[in-house]
Amino acid sequence: MRIHVIFPHKLRKDPCTDLVHRYVKYASRFAEIRLEIVDYQKLVGKKRAELMDRLRSHQSFALTEHGQAVATPWFARTIDHSRMSGKPLVWLIGDAFGVPEDLQQSCAGTLSLTPLTLPHEMALAVLVEQLWRGLAIVHNHPYHK
Repeated sequence: MRIHVIFPHKLRKDPCTDLVHRYVKYASRFAEIRLEIVDYQKLVGKKRAELMDRLRSHQSFALTEHGQAVATPWFARTIDHSRMSGKPLVWLIGDAFGVPEDLQQSCAGTLSLTPLTLPHEMALAVLVEQLWRGLAIVHNHPYHK
């Protein structure tokens, strides 16, 4: 199973980044996790079209403050569905301007981790922890209990 997380800028050194690396390491027991840096504002032409095609062909979700609120069981079901279908999961975290509308429209859905505004690194830490937790549930790992 493959999971791609698209992040809008280089990861800064801070405690959230340490958490991100920890949860990616844990989750990598059950899935290939790849963090990708994509500057949405500089993504134009063919590269933008390629990303949009990729989002449409994979199970992809954009994280926005206006997205659907979901709980941990939703992550587990989504991970399990992706695992069974063989389609990679792709997650987009917005930049300072959010996730561009054309990229959101290319995704299967939009989600909100919280109605609060979070720093990018904190949103990434929350996302990868939920991915790890969802993988733990799917694989009956005791982390979730």
